[in-house]
Amino acid sequence: MYLQMAMAASSLVSSVLSTHKPASWSYMTADTEVELVELAKDSQEFVAVKNKIHRTLSTVVDSVERVQNPYLYGKYEISS
Repeated sequence: MYLQMAMAASSLVSSVLSTHKPASWSYMTADTEVELVELAKDSQEFVAVKNKIHRTLSTVVDSVERVQNPYLYGKYEISS
């Protein structure tokens, strides 16, 4: 049972990385489970996250990291 789940997860990750990953994601190899990518402070993604945080909190945003997890993203895509 575990082997079947692992094979299905591997297939899902490969599918996400080859065809369905978000355009903003950095390159990942198929055997990478998760990657943290620090966003550049002048990137649109960083500014968007910072602006959303500032809507509810009065704090300084020094850095933002994007979590790239193809398996979880693939599960999200399937359920959407």
